[in-house]
Amino acid sequence: MRPSTTRRLTSPRRSRARNVMRWLAILTLAALFASPIHVLAAQDAAPLGRVTGRVVDATSGAGLPDVMLRVVGTNVGTTSGVNGRFALSNVAAGTISIEARRLGFAAKTVTGIQVVAGRTAEQNISLTGATVQLEAVSVSATTERGSVSDALDAQRSSTGVVNSVTAEQISKSPDGDAAQAVKRVSGVTVQDGKYVFVRGLGERYTTSSLNGARVPSPEPERRVVPLDMFPAGLLQTITTSKTFTPDLQGDFSGALVDIRTREFPSARSGAVEIGSGYAAGATGQNLLLASTSSGMRFASIGGERDLPAIFRRVGNMQTIQLNQNDKNLLVSSLRNDWTPSVRSGNPLLKTSASIGGNDPILFGHRVGYLFSGSYASGTDIKEAQVRALADRGATPGSTVEMDRFVGTTSSQSVLWGGLTNLSTLVGESSRLSFNGMYNRSADNDARVEVGEFSSDNTPAQITRMQYTQRGVYSGQLAGEHQVTGAQKFEWSATASGVRRYEPDKTAFVQVIEKNAAGQDVLRWQGGGSGSAVRTFSDLNENSHEYQGKYSIEFGAAGAPTTIRFGGLYRATGRDAQSLSYNISSIRLTDAQRERPLEQIFGSTSARCRRAGRTSRTTASAPAS
Repeated sequence: MRPSTTRRLTSPRRSRARNVMRWLAILTLAALFASPIHVLAAQDAAPLGRVTGRVVDATSGAGLPDVMLRVVGTNVGTTSGVNGRFALSNVAAGTISIEARRLGFAAKTVTGIQVVAGRTAEQNISLTGATVQLEAVSVSATTERGSVSDALDAQRSSTGVVNSVTAEQISKSPDGDAAQAVKRVSGVTVQDGKYVFVRGLGERYTTSSLNGARVPSPEPERRVVPLDMFPAGLLQTITTSKTFTPDLQGDFSGALVDIRTREFPSARSGAVEIGSGYAAGATGQNLLLASTSSGMRFASIGGERDLPAIFRRVGNMQTIQLNQNDKNLLVSSLRNDWTPSVRSGNPLLKTSASIGGNDPILFGHRVGYLFSGSYASGTDIKEAQVRALADRGATPGSTVEMDRFVGTTSSQSVLWGGLTNLSTLVGESSRLSFNGMYNRSADNDARVEVGEFSSDNTPAQITRMQYTQRGVYSGQLAGEHQVTGAQKFEWSATASGVRRYEPDKTAFVQVIEKNAAGQDVLRWQGGGSGSAVRTFSDLNENSHEYQGKYSIEFGAAGAPTTIRFGGLYRATGRDAQSLSYNISSIRLTDAQRERPLEQIFGSTSARCRRAGRTSRTTASAPAS
């Protein structure tokens, strides 16, 4: 017999169900294992932002290094470095809180800080000194929103009398340059729209600096810096120190005006500003304006007005004999342009652009940067200007006016400039920065004045046209090093220079006489000294300055005592040249003298003689 075999049959429907259950189990397990991975991936891909700022002492406004900062509820944290600056990276987007702690200060938690993915939020924090154990303080971010004003900090913590005007105030005003902005400081007045007087003292008692380094003077006979050379769009603060302190330079006499250029923003930003204005009595009015030259719109006329080469070949006319033809040849080589023309005054134009930020552009290392430029132009008029000489009066201590003339000056002005600011942290305790600036300005003036020469009571009219082109540059490399929490070393090296270029200034005198009909007419003076003058001037001054200072802070937190010591070296060189040529003629008839000077000097009846001098001075003086 064969052994019997029992075979169990399975329904096809049940087999399919079992397969489905098996696959469902596999998919469920896969989903369970995949969920954490998905969550982790989602967390890794969470949008992140950045928070930067500065921690300062609430009492003195000084930056606090070595402050521990932490995003509450996370492991994201950092320590403030030089000058109290900090940066928190990889911060989750949304509303966060930051906790700040340092020994000797009450801990503080700033809440409600909004962080946007891919962007940088700026938040400054002030800490209050604690001599006993205090509870932590929690404040809303809206209370401390915005940057802490460096200008207000300087006023509050300064040992002397200090006043400042900030970029925020300048941006809300129509000021176009530093001279207009500094007028908002108490006790400060501005003469001629450019020279600063502090507490009534003349410009010889006021010194000017740019980012802490002395600015050379473009004036040929005065140690003064005209502040209208600095466009308002490039300025951060203008600080006026009215009392001497040991950290100021030794030649301080009355006041110091320190101009600080703009610093880079914490987040990438850009701005463009375009504006226009109206000058009462000038814009759209018919004015007597000086002739223009190509390139004046950008304060760069090249060599169009330079002294003709034939004058340089002749040299000193006092040592050479020239016949009449030679003299006429010299006169004809000059530009035959003496008289201003009537034209309409242009409106005021002001424009500026800037871009800045703090990005990892140097092999992944973050660099703060700011590139900024500005341009302004316009026409202005100054009326009822009085010019006179002072002579001793009949009684002791009294004076009388001599050669009094009253006139009007019409000006066409251009001012433009550019700024580059770079800064980066080296480690956690050092900061290096570079600041470069170049500004150029031009004033094209025409002045007509009427008065009387006191020596012979002769009424006269004097007409002048003067083009003045000025340029100033400055390059500064600086460093800040937080040696310890209480010790800091700062240094800077600066190269700066100015140039004042005044080519082909014209001036001529016309006396007021009666003609045959008894009417007043203008006739060129002709034979007198200074009847017609052409002047060519050029001045260059360059300066190198090096300074360093070491600060040691000690005492109770919140009320520290600081000792500073350091040194400064400055060397300055100046090269100035001025050539003046008088042109006269005694052979002209009254009818010929009534002609415009362009017609008179277009003829060959003038003779030329040189009455002037050439000077060259160079000075180098170290300061400490």
